[in-house]
Amino acid sequence: MKKIYLSLGLSAALIFLSACASSQPGSGGDLTGQVWVLSELGGKSLEASTGISALFTSGGKVSGSSGCNRYSGSYTVSGTSITFSQLASTMMMCDSPVMAQETAYLKALGEAKTFTVKGNQLSLFDSGGSTLAVYNAQSQDLAGTSWDVLSYNNGKQAITSVMIGTSLTADFDSDGTLSGNSGCNSYSGAYNLNGSQITIGPLAATKKFCGDPAGLMDQESQYLAALQTAATYQVEGTTLSLRTQSGALVVQLTKK
Repeated sequence: MKKIYLSLGLSAALIFLSACASSQPGSGGDLTGQVWVLSELGGKSLEASTGISALFTSGGKVSGSSGCNRYSGSYTVSGTSITFSQLASTMMMCDSPVMAQETAYLKALGEAKTFTVKGNQLSLFDSGGSTLAVYNAQSQDLAGTSWDVLSYNNGKQAITSVMIGTSLTADFDSDGTLSGNSGCNSYSGAYNLNGSQITIGPLAATKKFCGDPAGLMDQESQYLAALQTAATYQVEGTTLSLRTQSGALVVQLTKK
């Protein structure tokens, strides 16, 4: 899926969908505590390689990926009723089918009137009771998963993309071992999970030196250091984000 980055900020123009009322949990079920990943939109499956998601906070905020862009806003519930409002989005451009799907998704949020949570499935309905969107709860289990690194914190308060032509990987084994390729060398160490908390390390790597491309060894050391600062994690669609306890992003990965 090709993305053309036009802006990294939130759109200045907010998409107002409805007025805000109450954000207390409704009898339709608990929306919080899960990462909801869209599986069906208007009775249709999603475009390939797109992940649409929704994360609800107890404070009445909603955010997620709309397939190409990130969105955020407010939601209110009363019983089984739900209303989305004040949605804002980043302004990237993707392929036409992805953009059309994104428009349809945000429109569906604006039309949502009721919801249900049954087990691991969230459904949104319009005023006539027709199904607008169906989500499934995202598994947060890392055991047995493999990832490619997209970006990492370089230790200078900046998130840096992986150098073109190089590959950083992370494999979370079921025995609590994290291993992978750090660009030049192989590395391994322990990881431990406790809810959304994660600890990684100490990590050990082989001792090969790679001088090409220039900067590869710096990237390797910065990536390994960033991994060991991770305190929390979240899987959202095909993306894994590792953050510090204060919420700063340290490594972002995509599922193999």
